[in-house]
Amino acid sequence: MSGMAKTERGRTFLLDFEPDEDPGKLSSHAGGRPALAHGQEWPVCQVCNLRMVFYFQLSLSAKFGLPFVPDSMLLVFACSRHAEVRNFPRGMLPKEFWGIQHQKSKCAAYLNRPGEKILGPREPALLTQLLRAKEHLEKVTHYTGSDGTENVYGENAFKVSGVPGWLQDPLLYRCCCGAPMSFICQTDGDIGFQRSADAPRQELELLGGLSCNDERYGICGIESCYFFGCSKHCDSRAVLVVSQA
Repeated sequence: MSGMAKTERGRTFLLDFEPDEDPGKLSSHAGGRPALAHGQEWPVCQVCNLRMVFYFQLSLSAKFGLPFVPDSMLLVFACSRHAEVRNFPRGMLPKEFWGIQHQKSKCAAYLNRPGEKILGPREPALLTQLLRAKEHLEKVTHYTGSDGTENVYGENAFKVSGVPGWLQDPLLYRCCCGAPMSFICQTDGDIGFQRSADAPRQELELLGGLSCNDERYGICGIESCYFFGCSKHCDSRAVLVVSQA
């Protein structure tokens, strides 16, 4: 890149795995049993019509400084074979986007407000692990291009809150309701989710062919995934998944 750059430190929370076969219903964890809201169904892939893998849920503590009701819950699902994400053009999302998006989805997420939850069945493909959030001061780079446009980049990591660790140009959106889409968390493409002993290895269809992994499952293969939620929380489905490699 050519242009001017300045750096500073900003607060984020790095996420790490900790073994636990029976985490609490409202805890942050990978695998295990998702805490679904009443009436929510386990998503299925719209390509193969098979049930998606439940990857993780995050309880959004007030300490994260996100514009959602404290203790809202993010749940992330993706097809183990057809999880490639198609990024939308930046800007305003189309009218009635969330209903249309979930009908075409290969990767789905819910952002549920606090309240009574129903535990879904245990995810058979992944080991159940707690997710621990540790405060971290990340390097934040403000880059000003020759045209005067400023882009901001955080660190590429498995984290919640902070600044997206973009690998390419930033992609910023507004919800179809008009509210900004706020960054919630991201998964680093190098981070995989531990496969359970009885699960088959993941075979993920990507543009370059078939990607296989013997030990771990990845949401978007080797890509980093970024999760944005409607800052007005207009719909429990109002979570946009963006990927970059």
